[in-house]
Amino acid sequence: MTNTPIRATFLVMVMTVLLLSSFQMPKMASAAVSTVYSNSGGTITLSNTLIELKWKTTNGTLIGLKNKTSGTQHLGGALAGNWTLFANTTTANKWNASLGTMFKGRDADLSSVNATTLTNGIRVDLAFHGVGGKNISVIQHVTVYDNDPVSHWTTEVVNNEPNSTVTAVVTPQLTGVQALSGESLMWPYKEGEIFSNPGTFLRMMQYPVPASMQWMNLYNNNEGLYYAVLDTTAAYKEFRFGYDAGLDPSAGSPRQMSATVWPFAETNDSYISPQVDIGVASEGGWYWGADRYRDWLINTAQWEKGKPTKAMELDAWYMGNVKAYNGSINLNYSDLPGYIQNVDSKGIHNLEVTGWHVDGFDSYYPDYYTLSAAGGDTGLEDAVADIHANGDNIFFYINNHIADIGSDWYASNAGVSNLQKVDGTYFPESYGNGRSFYAMSPHSSAWINQLKDRANFLRDIGADGIWWDQMAEMDAVLDYNSAAGHSSPATSFSEGYKEMMDAIHWDFSSHGTNTNYVFAMEGVSDYYSYFVDLNGMMWGRSLGYVPQQAPQVTRYTIPAKFLGLPTAGKAKGSLDEYAWAFTMGNPLLVDTVTPNANVFPRYTDIYKSEPTIYFYGTYKDERGLSLSNSNIKGTTIVGENQDRLGIQLRNLSSVSQTVTVTLDYAKLGLAGSTVGSVVNIEGGAAVAYTTGANSVSLTITIPANDVKALKISF
Repeated sequence: MTNTPIRATFLVMVMTVLLLSSFQMPKMASAAVSTVYSNSGGTITLSNTLIELKWKTTNGTLIGLKNKTSGTQHLGGALAGNWTLFANTTTANKWNASLGTMFKGRDADLSSVNATTLTNGIRVDLAFHGVGGKNISVIQHVTVYDNDPVSHWTTEVVNNEPNSTVTAVVTPQLTGVQALSGESLMWPYKEGEIFSNPGTFLRMMQYPVPASMQWMNLYNNNEGLYYAVLDTTAAYKEFRFGYDAGLDPSAGSPRQMSATVWPFAETNDSYISPQVDIGVASEGGWYWGADRYRDWLINTAQWEKGKPTKAMELDAWYMGNVKAYNGSINLNYSDLPGYIQNVDSKGIHNLEVTGWHVDGFDSYYPDYYTLSAAGGDTGLEDAVADIHANGDNIFFYINNHIADIGSDWYASNAGVSNLQKVDGTYFPESYGNGRSFYAMSPHSSAWINQLKDRANFLRDIGADGIWWDQMAEMDAVLDYNSAAGHSSPATSFSEGYKEMMDAIHWDFSSHGTNTNYVFAMEGVSDYYSYFVDLNGMMWGRSLGYVPQQAPQVTRYTIPAKFLGLPTAGKAKGSLDEYAWAFTMGNPLLVDTVTPNANVFPRYTDIYKSEPTIYFYGTYKDERGLSLSNSNIKGTTIVGENQDRLGIQLRNLSSVSQTVTVTLDYAKLGLAGSTVGSVVNIEGGAAVAYTTGANSVSLTITIPANDVKALKISF
């Protein structure tokens, strides 16, 4: 279900001390290093062999961001200040501080510039004191390291203004972003989007949802401009791309790339933003940025979650609904074992049950009493036991976002756990069935305890896991419910979902003693992925539902598993209904009672025949892959042990197509490997091939609207 309408801790004081203590007179970089700094003629310059940044000395506006390899200047035209600050000067209480007054960096004076030579680079500190005539300071710290195409920014805010709260800061705010010839924009909205020729249209989104990641990328076939926020706290923020007349009105309609952070720094508070990386790539496409951000996810944020066998080897996910609100019972609990057993021969062994509770789907959350008319507690427990006896798994739906205002739980907890706006009002939701809901603050102990209780009931009757509906599908908001326990209005979702999911995992696993279960969620989020085993995307939004949809971006970047959906525009049962999901190596959502006969068990058999590729491998999309026929789309997946890889191909045409496939496997990190064989995974027939330096080529024919899966062994 969806509707359209974070554990935050401020960075340690040690960092603040180090940054403040480094303010000193500029030092010239030694001749032995590539990074250089200058401040003359009204311009500040910080550069190395790959990237160059320039600021005006008057107001600190960033007037140059150059890719020195290509010579491309990414900024130009109507340039403006590279930060905007909002402060509410009527209250020093963050819990009632609305956005307040806007103060523009371009209207500020650059109070001082200091440069510090590091062992492998230079940091420049740009200080703006007395912002808007208030006792508020903004200090931007920008570091460039030797031979690194990425600049690293943090922004410090010091608020000594009486009776005030600095609510939000847009920083770094790149304005005047120039168009690249043949440009595209990678925009991490939900499962990912790619816009060709994005123009000046303003795009905005919140994180951690609907933005599924904290980076964006403007690129063409030759180079790119990369912008990433590296925030391990995953606090609420906003991303912008395009022309925003509200922040920078100008006849020139300058585009911006920016992130807004929400310090909620009260009087006599200071704040240091998470690091923002702004880089220039001398490689076309979005893979360069994705590789860099994925490395941060795994090695710095450490959001790669170890998953149990049941999750890793998940290949298909079957839907069953017991009851819809105001409807009749579709399946008694005693019907569930047979319902999933009927598709065992199709290679489908995992059942998700919705509407299993009073009074059916989309009603009375979070009571989750069993339906006496369907068999009650005992009937449901018996059904789970029978499903397990058949060798199948059962997962149950729980919504951890909204409460039905007519539920028993809400009657006892009204207002305690509600998400709140700054004026104290709530966030209502409805879904056309006559029920009314409020969105809940995820950090609230009353809300967490109720969800934990109902999850534990399901655990006790043998459930193999939970589908957490709406978790990564509904937009994050600022939450002013101070009683819920989060540290600021900007951290409700990041701190809340961590608190919630850690607590439920601990209990559901019987305090860590039984971890072979699956938690899945609706939606996609890099941060929330750490708390679940399966990103569910959204079953009402099939693959390709809009032209810009690009699920390959999140599949490539986020170290997680994703539920594969049918393809938009494909009739149920059509040959290629699941072809796109298959080429991404995803477990497949079966959203019809009768599974596709061309897909099941054929695709799941392919998965099971090569588990180190399809269950434990690393998805690499089209990286390194060249195809001679535009009717054919392909992907690669590198096996867990790097001794093999899969090439998945799908024919978009209604007639048979022949294609020559060339793979540069050095681009997959396999340089120096020697190809030993190529086989068609279905049937195991050998495929003729030729090799080059770190490459392999082959020619193959793919039937109309069908797929092929090839294994290359090294």
